[in-house]
Amino acid sequence: MHAIAVLGQDQNTMLPARWAKRLKMQESTQRNLCRLGFVVLALIPTILTISWSLWCMTPFSQMLTKSVWETHLTRTIGVSVQIDQICVIAPNRYRIRGLQLTHPETGKAIGNLERLELADSGEGGCDAWLVKVNGGHLSLDSLRYLVTQLHERCLCQPQQNYPRVSFVADDINIADGETILLRSIHWESQFDGSREQSILRCTASWKPFPDETNSINNAVINNGVLKTVQPLTLIANRQHSIVEPMTTWRVNSAGYSIPVALLSSLYGQPLAFGPNATVRGDFESKQTRYDWDLLISSIKVSDVKWDQVTAALPFRLLGSGGVTIEQAYIYNGQVHNADAIIELRNGSISRAWLANSQQDLSIRILEEVFTGAITMVPFEAMKARLTMDATGLEIRGEVPDVQGNVINSILADGSGGRVYEPESPKVGWSKVIRWLTNDPFDSTQFNNTSNSNSLSTIQQASHVVPNDGASNVERWLTTVLPSDKAIAQRR
Repeated sequence: MHAIAVLGQDQNTMLPARWAKRLKMQESTQRNLCRLGFVVLALIPTILTISWSLWCMTPFSQMLTKSVWETHLTRTIGVSVQIDQICVIAPNRYRIRGLQLTHPETGKAIGNLERLELADSGEGGCDAWLVKVNGGHLSLDSLRYLVTQLHERCLCQPQQNYPRVSFVADDINIADGETILLRSIHWESQFDGSREQSILRCTASWKPFPDETNSINNAVINNGVLKTVQPLTLIANRQHSIVEPMTTWRVNSAGYSIPVALLSSLYGQPLAFGPNATVRGDFESKQTRYDWDLLISSIKVSDVKWDQVTAALPFRLLGSGGVTIEQAYIYNGQVHNADAIIELRNGSISRAWLANSQQDLSIRILEEVFTGAITMVPFEAMKARLTMDATGLEIRGEVPDVQGNVINSILADGSGGRVYEPESPKVGWSKVIRWLTNDPFDSTQFNNTSNSNSLSTIQQASHVVPNDGASNVERWLTTVLPSDKAIAQRR
């Protein structure tokens, strides 16, 4: 038995030797296999890589790639796109130099971007793109069209299934002709889209101009300490799954002042606050297909030129100052209610306007104000709180005295208060219109309905008052009083 076991062990040890003998290759076979591995694993990938690199460098490849990207971007953002130069620096990674944006119908220039890099940064099979822009210029008068197209094509198209996009831009200028409104803008945004909602989150900061005091790039000096200013934030949320799709815009300007000219261009209507007027604060807007509303929490408009604000009125108010809107609700461009404070320093007001104010608004004015033959009454300070709604306008004076106590004065000079708030601060809109149009009319000609204090009153006033003042006031107050139709819709 022992001999049989030993014989079995010898046979088992001989099996690997037999297989090794059968698998033993000749030297020529081994060389051929090594050559095949070299060709498949090294030579062919190298040739393909070099060929792909040489192909990307050919003019034909660049023209084809440029044409593809121009067509894709034009369809995506809704404006004509022209690319000067594009190169492929890696698979799914592109570098563009000189990108021109123009209006597809008029051919008018919208802006240009100097350098772009686009890369597919998707991980785990997720389609996501990173876009970096360095240097560029955007035209103010075409900015509204660009924003509208981006809103309609990106936020309002859930079926397109756009990829997640992260956008970073540096050194972008927004200009109105030759005048630069914002310079060296740093912009970061992230877009996420689905069939239920699309969200765009943005932050922006920019460098101040040299004449802006107490500012160093994106920092300010506060009590001798350099503090970083928080960037402006903007969030646009488009709800697709509700009955009436709606876009909610939320803006917090933080430590940055937005030029009124920029908001006027985006709004699509001139806001005559002066060329240097700026806005800072928080507000929220809701936009549907047919209408939009604006809810202002707290904003401050600075550097207001009141001669331009009152240019359409028969009276003049001269001087520079600011407007603080503590709260306001605007529906389709018409203010339904608002609480604002107007402040001016070292200005002047029409003497005839003060006389009308005393007669129509029952504002108390000291007799010495009308002494002399001057047409404009100068003042050192003006501060009034205006509260408006559908029933009328409430006026309260808030000019303080030397000790800082509020004395219910609207206008004051070095001697103290000169113009005081009316005994009954609430004034009906019919009296306000008579005060602004500088012409007396019979208020009994208006409908004695609950809506006679709304926009219909102004429209009737334009036919009753014989001069051009009423028509100017009608245009001026269209954005102040709510229309009857708008009120009915909100009710």
